[in-house]
Amino acid sequence: GSFWVSYLLNGIAADDKTGDVIVSGYEFDANGTSLPAWPTDDGNWLGTVGVAAKIGYACMTRSGVNIASCYVVGQNAATIKSVPIGIQPWALTMVQPASELDAIVYSRGDTKLWRVSVPDMTVRGSVALTGIAPVTSNPGPVGGWQVASGSLGKTAAVLSTPDEQLVFVDIAT
Repeated sequence: GSFWVSYLLNGIAADDKTGDVIVSGYEFDANGTSLPAWPTDDGNWLGTVGVAAKIGYACMTRSGVNIASCYVVGQNAATIKSVPIGIQPWALTMVQPASELDAIVYSRGDTKLWRVSVPDMTVRGSVALTGIAPVTSNPGPVGGWQVASGSLGKTAAVLSTPDEQLVFVDIAT
């Protein structure tokens, strides 16, 4: 079925554990029922840009305050954990190449790909991408940057439509 969603800003993801859909940080089940309470605000609220979900966790980027945040899917008033990351973190994906769940986040202001351990939100490192120009002014909530990974979680692909570039990064190490 379909249902009206008033929250759609920039991101949508489906959690492979619960089946819930996350739309710009708000959760819905397959019937369109919204989770009763937004995850507990961590004091850093400013528009969600990208979202991703995997094995019961949802993560989002909040580029206006340069953070990535994650929380437990399906938990009423879940606690958000955040970490400062890059300049204008924008797009992300989630991977689990072994036992550790990670968020792979692209920050468009410094053209870096960041690896963050979920749920403890420890930054595991970053790599600068070549062939992609940093965004020096805020073009607003436009698309243009996407991150994807395969089911094995060993490689990430970063698409920059403004630069007409597709960059592959080995994230297994």
